[in-house]
Amino acid sequence: MVIKMKKQYLLFLMLAIWCLPNINAKTTVMSRGGNSLDIRSFNPDQWAETIDTNISYITQFSSWFKHENSIGKVKLFSRYDGYDINRKYILIQDLYIKQELNDVEIRLGFQEFNWSFLDSFKLSDTLNSRVMDSPFFNPEKLGEPVITWTVLAEQSQLSIIVMPFVQLSKLPSKGSRFNDQPKAIASSPPLLDPKWFDHSKKSEEQNAIQYAIRYNETLQNADISLYFIHHIDRIHPFNSIEENGIRPLFFRNMEIGTTWMMPQDDHIITFESVFKNFSESNQFILKNGNLAEAKGLDHIQLGLGIEHSEINDNGWQIKKNIEFKHIIAEDRLLAQELSIFQSDIFFNYQIDVNNTNGTLLQVSAVIDLERRHEYIIEMSYVERLSDTWKIMFGKRWLHSDEDETNPKGLNKFGNMNELFISTTRYF
Repeated sequence: MVIKMKKQYLLFLMLAIWCLPNINAKTTVMSRGGNSLDIRSFNPDQWAETIDTNISYITQFSSWFKHENSIGKVKLFSRYDGYDINRKYILIQDLYIKQELNDVEIRLGFQEFNWSFLDSFKLSDTLNSRVMDSPFFNPEKLGEPVITWTVLAEQSQLSIIVMPFVQLSKLPSKGSRFNDQPKAIASSPPLLDPKWFDHSKKSEEQNAIQYAIRYNETLQNADISLYFIHHIDRIHPFNSIEENGIRPLFFRNMEIGTTWMMPQDDHIITFESVFKNFSESNQFILKNGNLAEAKGLDHIQLGLGIEHSEINDNGWQIKKNIEFKHIIAEDRLLAQELSIFQSDIFFNYQIDVNNTNGTLLQVSAVIDLERRHEYIIEMSYVERLSDTWKIMFGKRWLHSDEDETNPKGLNKFGNMNELFISTTRYF
């Protein structure tokens, strides 16, 4: 969650802290953290309102403890950007207490989830709100306030998750290069506060029960899961063009999905699918810039990945993987409103030198299979300079046929080339 607390969040946070046990000599505690200077620079565009350079200071801190049958975790993330006021925030990504009672596990607090096995198109990674001014495949997440009850068996587990409050994703500022609003109206008034719809009602408050059920099991070498989610979809806002500006809107949906991963010799094969149903909010769904009844918004997303890893004669670990995503929807134009990636293929080649410096070189590409002139190419290099210092830098090229009036998919961002560098000191 972003620390800008409403009364509900403050009470929930106090309850989670109250449940923490007394820490004494029998308690095991581990902590780590780091400070980073993060710089990104984009090629200038034609819009005076956009911010082409960002310099921000990041602090991350994580701590774990175990006391008898209780386990707790704290994970905090803060960013201070001197160029964009919207990139100044503190996130609680994890702050929970877990109590183990025989074959039952109960969690209370804020938690970061990741149910997806894919590296790029994470179809099953939808529970957490996120910072939308983040890289497409590695967004900063907000911890969700949850109460989780899990039944454990030898090869399986069943989890019931209740999310008592709604917290929306943190949207980019109007000047951010990750702002996906139509550029033709960039000079309009600032973006309006986002709203969300629940059971055909426009909500001004944050009270709404969301829940999820997940069953996962290990069958021989395969990890398989089935899940059901009933929540406000906070990943893909729809833009409503109003008299005073643009208002992002979020809607309740139902998701039924599955994940499957199995190692096979030197390969790892992954498959994910999810059916998303918006029937409870269909009469309000945005279409062509206006709130209206929109049929055909319900859709299926499919993802497939194959990864191959080997050690060469130099002792380097070479990892190659390919992933594919496709959306099955009645209306292909409407499908392009649902996700940046609708029918795309992802390639990745990674070299881990396996030395004491942790040298890592990675090259990846995303190609749109429906619109051949849209692609993303990224190169990055990571190395530890000492026991406490690390550097990471790279370049990202995003190319698309820019549509200023009705952008879809990647052409919401135009031709956006980015140079990024980050230095981190661990403590």
